[in-house]
Amino acid sequence: MDNTTLIISYFKSMEMLDLINYFRNKCEIIIYNKGQPIKDISNCVIINKPNVGREANTYLEHIISNYDNLSEYTIFVQDDVHNHIPNIQKFYDLCNLNIKKNKDFYHYPASFRSNGIVHTRTIYNGKHHIYDIKKFCNNFEIQVPEKYTTNTCSIFMCKKSLIQKYPKNTYINMNNLLKKLDKENGDGYTGQIFELCWNIIFA
Repeated sequence: MDNTTLIISYFKSMEMLDLINYFRNKCEIIIYNKGQPIKDISNCVIINKPNVGREANTYLEHIISNYDNLSEYTIFVQDDVHNHIPNIQKFYDLCNLNIKKNKDFYHYPASFRSNGIVHTRTIYNGKHHIYDIKKFCNNFEIQVPEKYTTNTCSIFMCKKSLIQKYPKNTYINMNNLLKKLDKENGDGYTGQIFELCWNIIFA
């Protein structure tokens, strides 16, 4: 996994250590800590951040801060690994396989809870029963298909060139809108929208 960075959005689930132990020494690992202080973890960079915007804000903050020096591939992961990645070796192998195939984007088919059942969501005409996906994406001139299916959760891998197809300012605007909508609707509101949008943002 040369030139690859694993980004972990951490709040309180130390099950992420199982993932770290598998990826350690295979790629760069950065933990964005939005919870209580955590001790140093070998071969990991820990960056403390305010607890806003859940994992979507974490991912956007990383892209904004590292836009000009991103790794060739970035793997974005939530900390509650036990809920979403039942088989870490399989997850690693799938990421590695997609890197070897030079894939631009890979959205991992995560389980919704620790029962291992994979869920998908199908969106019609840009409308979710709670969120207006099309209205949200129009802010960034992102086209929304009439119908698309996305995996649950925000666990995915993306190539640098695909991230950089948008200017840095787009991600800044996304992050600003995330904070604004979360302030109006409650923390996590916009993170749910991003969860439904990542695979069309990086289409």
